[in-house]
Amino acid sequence: MVKERFTFSANMKLVIQSSVRSHAETAYCIVNALKKHTSVDVFTVSLSKYYSYSADSYIKQLGWPVYEILRSRKGDQLTYQDYKELRREFREIITKIAPDFLLLGDDHPPLQIGLIQEARKKRIPSILIQEGPFNPWIINKNQPNPYLKKIDNSYVVRTNRNLDQVMSFSTMFNKIKVGMYSSINKRIRRSPPTSRGYGYGGADIFAVMSNQYKNLWIDGGVPSDTIRVTGQPRYDRLYQLYEKKEINNLQKKTVLVLSQPLIKYCEYGKWSTEQVKKLFMIYDRAAEFLKHKYQVNIRFHPSETLSDYPWWSKEIKYLNIVPTQKDIYNEILQSDVIVTVFSTAGFEAILLGKPIITVRDPYSYPAVWDKIPNSSINVTNSIDLANAIQNIQLECSSYNIDHIRKQLIDCEFDVFDGKASDRVAQLILTYKSKGSTSNP
Repeated sequence: MVKERFTFSANMKLVIQSSVRSHAETAYCIVNALKKHTSVDVFTVSLSKYYSYSADSYIKQLGWPVYEILRSRKGDQLTYQDYKELRREFREIITKIAPDFLLLGDDHPPLQIGLIQEARKKRIPSILIQEGPFNPWIINKNQPNPYLKKIDNSYVVRTNRNLDQVMSFSTMFNKIKVGMYSSINKRIRRSPPTSRGYGYGGADIFAVMSNQYKNLWIDGGVPSDTIRVTGQPRYDRLYQLYEKKEINNLQKKTVLVLSQPLIKYCEYGKWSTEQVKKLFMIYDRAAEFLKHKYQVNIRFHPSETLSDYPWWSKEIKYLNIVPTQKDIYNEILQSDVIVTVFSTAGFEAILLGKPIITVRDPYSYPAVWDKIPNSSINVTNSIDLANAIQNIQLECSSYNIDHIRKQLIDCEFDVFDGKASDRVAQLILTYKSKGSTSNP
């Protein structure tokens, strides 16, 4: 079979949605794949400083220009009028840039819809990328969702994330009960997403990780002819790093604690400040027990800094803070054991061949790796955590990370070969000359 080659005399202009750093990292992988065929100019759209946490500094390093939409607004103050303003500002941006393609992540549906609708008017095609694996509570409605609160017998999500601040998960776009969505829903025609909170928004192409996810989205109402199974471009690097991984031969072993957006969980009402403090104390006490043999590092979620925890210096003595600006994959590779609650980075750590210890109830919800039985060592207190860290890598341990990694790959991907970026790039290049085929 002859592979189709794509060559263009002019630069391709690509506009990406940079809501969070993972969007920008995914786009970076795709852009590098596109550059094998053509030169690429990248422009990013950012919606408020809060909304684009951790993306701005990364994008600045890449040298991509950022267009800031609704920059003066706070995340919990957006209205339907703001949504119309968002579309107006984006209309001006794409008129100025005249991009060839729009690249988005698969979360934050209202933002997606506004960008896609405006791009569609100018026949600019769009592609939506599945950002990562779904937690069990997204797929299984019977499992608890950490972002939900029950109000008047209706489950709704309450966050400060701008346009996502209040939405019904049970009837996501068809019957919106609260907040500004009741206004938006009357004015925007959209294809329905899944019922668990991720949006599709009517993009021309939807690139997903596996046929399992393709079927999930089809069940949610996404047209099957728009979905392509490509894998996740950002995970190409995980494949490559795993193949080249080096063993830590330092005398003192390293533990990396991957934290969650805990302040947000408190805002959602699912956790209390005392629970957050108790979790960090579990980490810290375990670090104290292990201080002669292990260095225990902690990496905050990119949306948080040490200033979010004013009590830290008085309570926490043995945890070393790793700056979030450092490459997380390199930090994982340089660690011997990973500890977390249900961070997506824990899934990525398994793909890098690192053993996982999960701190469970009352803190944890089902994690991605829970789809595989016995995929992590589960603990609930500092003593158990310290013991698990010491025992997990012993030869007598029944924990086999290589076997778990293979099972998780088989579960989440049809193909995990480091070439997802190339597949997505081929899709973009194929559609480039067509223009958006959807009706405005």
